[in-house]
Amino acid sequence: MQLAELLHLEKSSVSRMVRKLIENGKLSETPDAEDARFKLLSLTTKGKRTLARINEYGQRQVADALSRLTEAKQRTVRDGLTIYVRALTTTAPD
Repeated sequence: MQLAELLHLEKSSVSRMVRKLIENGKLSETPDAEDARFKLLSLTTKGKRTLARINEYGQRQVADALSRLTEAKQRTVRDGLTIYVRALTTTAPD
């Protein structure tokens, strides 16, 4: 339930996704020692490798896209992302 709330997704959808990741050996599930209603989730070695490949793919996509832009346009993208990050981390309007 906590994961569903964190991701802003339906509990049933998250449960299905988690179950698939466990079945595929990418996620492990252990009962919480203090509260049996909770389960602790962690990436397995296989899951960590998959995550690394996903991150590498995303980084390549960004690098390839930026390489097609002029320096001025790259600065525009950087400035826009900086503004966006500040907006995400700031509670007061800018």
